[in-house]
Amino acid sequence: MRKIVSTMLVFLFMSSSVALASPTDFSTSQDTVEIQGVIQKYFNSLAESIKIKDPSKLDELNQLINLDSQEGSQLLSYETDKTNYLIEEQNNAGTEVKNFTNAFEFNSVNVNSDEAQVEVTLVESIDYNFLDESSVTRVQHSISLAKNNDEWLITEDNYSDEFKKLYDYGTDFSDLTTTQDQSKTTTTNELNESIGVLSIPGDYFDSYDSTKRANAVSYARSHTDSSGTTSTAYYNTSQFKTYGDTDCQNFVSQSVWYGLGGRVSSTKAYPMNSYWWANLTGEATTWYWTGTSYFYNWVTSNYTNNSYGLQGTASSLPTNIQVGDYVYVPGHVLLVTKIVDNDANGVVNYGDLYISAHTNNQLDKNLKALYGGTSAPSNMQFVHITGNKWNTGQ
Repeated sequence: MRKIVSTMLVFLFMSSSVALASPTDFSTSQDTVEIQGVIQKYFNSLAESIKIKDPSKLDELNQLINLDSQEGSQLLSYETDKTNYLIEEQNNAGTEVKNFTNAFEFNSVNVNSDEAQVEVTLVESIDYNFLDESSVTRVQHSISLAKNNDEWLITEDNYSDEFKKLYDYGTDFSDLTTTQDQSKTTTTNELNESIGVLSIPGDYFDSYDSTKRANAVSYARSHTDSSGTTSTAYYNTSQFKTYGDTDCQNFVSQSVWYGLGGRVSSTKAYPMNSYWWANLTGEATTWYWTGTSYFYNWVTSNYTNNSYGLQGTASSLPTNIQVGDYVYVPGHVLLVTKIVDNDANGVVNYGDLYISAHTNNQLDKNLKALYGGTSAPSNMQFVHITGNKWNTGQ
């Protein structure tokens, strides 16, 4: 017999000092109640082990995950290795989780005999020792369960967040390293703001100044949200093609374009050119507009080669980053929309950066918190955009 409970919104909280609350009123079956309990214990065990920095807390997962299936074994291995990595790296970074609160929005629970499918949003609020305010994230989870000896066990947990985009299944966490956020006044690659870009008659260099950066930030904030979804509710559908869940670079390109002066021009002549260009059909002569590695290589090589187009520099340290710049990791980019001197040292550090992004939607989220409070991943690059160069005679 098929039993369905759908479109229900349930908030259940747990932390070191808050007891599990009763669900709001709706019609539930015994299976539904048990399934929700298993899911709550699963997420709370993961969070609690990180909070108290005790990997033995993960032993509880053996009673919650279906180890008779390949998917379940893979899930246990990944979440265990990931959590151990976060504990070790938080120790290296001097990060402490002072408290956490998990809230659960059960969007649907579908039970069919001995199998179940659950769509749930985990709203995780974490108090880190490097932040004055709580870091709140929303992540959509699609969880499969199976009934084994009258007990519901988790078989799969499909989700996507910033950390999992960078370190997905198959990651060898024992081989990962992070870059310590050293307090330096300059990066190892000293930025030269007075580059010689006007060497050819007709050349023009439009500096990415504070006003343009503020415009880019305003655009970014207006075209995303904090849902953690791939929603395009705030998308600029009047000028650009919607790319769904592969939209991170498109979002950064649009924000920088707007900051440099792009507005409503149907021809996209400023400051776009034949190399960095897109429209409602997504047409372009290159992948620079939508491809993360293409955009990164184009921006940084243009600075070095004194070529036309966007110009900037990349560093493994964020010291010279300003709002309107962006963060690059393989396959993903995030726009810096706020900088707060959280450690009050007068230098821009990793924990001072707040980003907005697409895929999944983020709005002014602390970057360090999004990556589990660790030091900056070794393959993370901080890209400082200096401006746009073009030839007015072209």
